[in-house]
Amino acid sequence: MIINPSENIAEARGAGRHAWCGLLLAIVPGFGQFYHRQWLKGSVFLVLLSSFMSIFYDFLSEGLWGLYTLGEEVPRDNSIFLLAEGIISVLIIAFGVLVYFLSLRDAWVNGKKRDEGVALNSVRKQYQMLLSEGFPYLMITPGFILLVFVVIFPILFGFAIAFTNYNLYHTPPAKLVDWVGFKNFINIFTLSIWRSTFFDVLQWTVVWTLLATTLQCTVGVLLAILVNQKDLRFKPMIRTIFILPWAVPGFVTILVFAGMFNDSFGVINNAILSFFGISPKAWLTDPFWTKTALIMMQTWLGFPFVFAMTTGVLQAIPDDSV
Repeated sequence: MIINPSENIAEARGAGRHAWCGLLLAIVPGFGQFYHRQWLKGSVFLVLLSSFMSIFYDFLSEGLWGLYTLGEEVPRDNSIFLLAEGIISVLIIAFGVLVYFLSLRDAWVNGKKRDEGVALNSVRKQYQMLLSEGFPYLMITPGFILLVFVVIFPILFGFAIAFTNYNLYHTPPAKLVDWVGFKNFINIFTLSIWRSTFFDVLQWTVVWTLLATTLQCTVGVLLAILVNQKDLRFKPMIRTIFILPWAVPGFVTILVFAGMFNDSFGVINNAILSFFGISPKAWLTDPFWTKTALIMMQTWLGFPFVFAMTTGVLQAIPDDSV
């Protein structure tokens, strides 16, 4: 069979035509889907992104301006509020860019299918696929959005504050806050008072992280192993007692411990330490003993969870296992 070179050239030129046309048209949201005759999906992308721009345009413009300038006039502009609005604007823009990217990707993927001669899914088929494959993503989307604004936003805000001159002498609304770049980080290592404060805080952070976490995990695991012994009686009652600190609100527990560790009338000094012949400690006035008390309180608050988790794991082990 003789192959006409002109046919090969035409096929080469036509390869990927639908994919590239769909991608180029998708620069305008929804038009790539319209090109593939997916009218409902294209309308959704068009309405969604058009509404996004019309609703958030003013907020995003002001937010980005505030993020760049941190205010220009006192007391009209509050630099901290403007910084927060700017970070929220960046997060909203990231969400819009994600939807826009999905629109482009959808137009490209469907174009590739058309170039390969594969029929596109109907509206009913797309709906069925959404329920079967996309349902988990739909369910976690609200939680993910909440996670972004409850966890990620505070982290970004604290990170951004580190690059400003926000301090006692630059506090809104009386004063504006300015961007200072890496000046604060340089001062940590060049100014002695900053350096000593930073390493003191860092040292306590490391001690707190290691001791508080290690102690509550150790106490919880050891108690779970002890209570899981076969010859121990009244296991349900003992487990209930160990779980009770978890049931009590943390604020109430902290108030109780504040009274117990009181230097004057606290039961720790007047009853427990005196019983063992140990001199009273300045739990609330001496930094060392205050930190020790905090670690003890965190251990009390945290070990019930570890105890419950370890107990569940131990009970799941078969009795005949070695």
